[in-house]
Amino acid sequence: MHAPRWNSRISLLLAAALVGMLAPLALAAPARAASLSDLRLNEVRTFHGGSDVVEIHNTGPDPVSLDGAVLAFAFLGGEGSQPLAGTIGGHGYLIVGVTMDDGPGYARILDATGGSPAVEVDRVDFDAFVSTSWQLCPDASTGLGAAWVVSPRPSLGGRNVCVVDTTTTLEVAPTSPAYGETVELTATVASVTGPDTPDGTVIFSDGDTVLGTAVLDATGTATLDVDDLAVGGHALTASYVGVEAFRPSESVAVALDVARASTTTTLTAAPASVTYGDPVTLTATLTPGSGSGPTGSVSFSDGDSLLGTAVVDGDGTARLTVDLAAGSHRLSASYAGDARFAPSASEMMTLEVAKAPTSLTATAYLRLWPLGLGHVSATLTSRGAPLPGATVEFLGGATVVCRSTTDAAGVATCAAPGLLLPALLDGGYTVRYAGDASHDAATARGALIG
Repeated sequence: MHAPRWNSRISLLLAAALVGMLAPLALAAPARAASLSDLRLNEVRTFHGGSDVVEIHNTGPDPVSLDGAVLAFAFLGGEGSQPLAGTIGGHGYLIVGVTMDDGPGYARILDATGGSPAVEVDRVDFDAFVSTSWQLCPDASTGLGAAWVVSPRPSLGGRNVCVVDTTTTLEVAPTSPAYGETVELTATVASVTGPDTPDGTVIFSDGDTVLGTAVLDATGTATLDVDDLAVGGHALTASYVGVEAFRPSESVAVALDVARASTTTTLTAAPASVTYGDPVTLTATLTPGSGSGPTGSVSFSDGDSLLGTAVVDGDGTARLTVDLAAGSHRLSASYAGDARFAPSASEMMTLEVAKAPTSLTATAYLRLWPLGLGHVSATLTSRGAPLPGATVEFLGGATVVCRSTTDAAGVATCAAPGLLLPALLDGGYTVRYAGDASHDAATARGALIG
């Protein structure tokens, strides 16, 4: 055991332990008034034979002037004190070299700015170096080895804390998400030295934009789910803010590309049973694979022929009303996509449009008004409306005697004296409409006398 030598061997070693986001040691920085209370005895190292050091930590954000601060200590066989000088930067560290020899003992920071007696700011009591009550606290940044000691601090009701470096890693799942898909960000924070698990908060960012924060659980893991990442490239990071015992750290950026969300287009037609002349409403419904709110337009086609386009509304549907010819139609809808949602096309659907029904009425052959004797007429309608431009045939027996085209009122007329004999023999005559691509055929009998 060495004799007391503190009055001849005391030396002051100033060094900055600059790690993570802690402010640098700034000797010339302006000090914050009345801030010695922010100082803490962070770590103590004592050996047989000297090389003893005390690390002082400024827990506040502003520089602290050490004017009026005194480091007092006691050890097995002696005690001593020495004034401190300089400035410790915000959240900075100062390593002070002392000569104490073995424990038991203590180290104290005193505030002597108010004169005598000095006020105790912080204190740590330590046992002998070989005592199992000591805890090693590796601190590679000091270059002084791994024999840092953390001892009970009964005067302050707690235990001294090792401030250690941390690493933060970030995992992103899934690795190839689509717009609107939930992306899970998982940050794992670990101590570089020692088995303790960091606690505190992690900030998740996309470039300079903060996505959110999460608190570390008992395993040192924090998770944040985001579902609003824009389509395109992202640089995601996780930043551990640090606490008293663990220094801040930040993950490397994880590159993530968000693709446009897939869509499904479904086509329906109403009414389901259509007759020529009925308006048909085509409805395209967009279902996104993830996210919501697709915009843009939908094109409706009949085979290779474009029927028209419609804008997607707020509920993800687009509608177009069309008139279709009688016959079979192969209908489809194609969504063009937008900045967030990918294009898609519906399956082809077949729609049968029936011909419109028609009706014929004929006038009597023998009548004086309005056309006169030997003149006949027929009226052609479809679904209650005149059907102009249609060819109507007038027959006596099986012989076509006259052909006439309906006018705007759907009326076809014929001067047909050749109908007299057949009409007399058959008791009347026949009119017929052969129909066309969109209308059914129709026939009617004209009476002999009316």
